[in-house]
Amino acid sequence: MGKARLILTCGLPGSGKTILARQLAADRGAVRLTQDEWLWALGSTPWDESTREKVDHELWRLAQEILRLGLSVVLDFGLWARIERDEMRTAARGLGVGVELHYLDVPTDELWRRIEARNSEPPWDSPDHRRADPRQSRRPLHPFLPKARIERGAAADGSGVGRRGDDRPPDDER
Repeated sequence: MGKARLILTCGLPGSGKTILARQLAADRGAVRLTQDEWLWALGSTPWDESTREKVDHELWRLAQEILRLGLSVVLDFGLWARIERDEMRTAARGLGVGVELHYLDVPTDELWRRIEARNSEPPWDSPDHRRADPRQSRRPLHPFLPKARIERGAAADGSGVGRRGDDRPPDDER
């Protein structure tokens, strides 16, 4: 097993963060911590702000403990705000751990197609839980505009996945 890394996923709802996080965790032998899965397991939803904040805090605390043990962690959060990413990077580097940021840049039409498909399946299909327009969320969300892209360009394979390591921060973080 290689050196521990903090691997962050970043993207809008429906961009494929959880699918990518599963793949990265499997490929790297990393522990995956997915915010939405923990919320659902606790009987909450991604729209329950107070519970989400508590879960985020505990998952981040757990991630740091895992990193201290020398294991890699994939954090599957939205991480829309630069300050969130900066704080995590700083803490991880303080532990002597490298950081990767994977930003998913998916066209708006595809985001909506994926959100509609996801909202047709449990647990997202419950009328109490479904939210047709993620922009209605009280949590700050980058608008669905090209200028909101955190990293420019898609991967060469056309997957819409951009990857940056320690030395190449997203455009908004230079």
